[in-house]
Amino acid sequence: MNIAFMNLVFNGSLPDAQIWARRALEHCSAAAKIETNPDAWRLATEGEANLLIGNFPEALQLYRDAIATQPDPWRLESMYMQALETARQLKNKQVAADLAQTFPATTVLLVGGATHLPFDVALLRAVQYQIDGSGKPADPASSGQTLSGLLTKAREQTILKVTISCPLLVSKIVS
Repeated sequence: MNIAFMNLVFNGSLPDAQIWARRALEHCSAAAKIETNPDAWRLATEGEANLLIGNFPEALQLYRDAIATQPDPWRLESMYMQALETARQLKNKQVAADLAQTFPATTVLLVGGATHLPFDVALLRAVQYQIDGSGKPADPASSGQTLSGLLTKAREQTILKVTISCPLLVSKIVS
């Protein structure tokens, strides 16, 4: 899958990327036949391959299936960043937005500065804030409120995940 991604990003060749994506799907199909439990990386690989081929609903479902295996947060973030960059390379803002809704927030990025970034930090679940001449946030109340909202959302998604997988534990924590 990495070869497919590199063909898209570095060579700008969607047709070549699609050839490699189809090959990755063949390998994933063979791997799925011998798995005892669904593998998150395989499902994410299939999701990315389907993004490249243009099967967006299938890709989103495969990412949901990968998320359902409950991989570690760093794995989720890695899957999300790769999928997001693939959607960006495909110039498909709707798929990028759908991916942001599909993946749980596992990190919150803070971006400070007075310049514009070459990418949309909103899709990265980031808080971009301006700094004043002394290097401090120009509007700390507003930035703090935005950050609080993102952290609350990330926490709610984590609690929901724990509730689904371990409801008795959550009821003890809440009690």
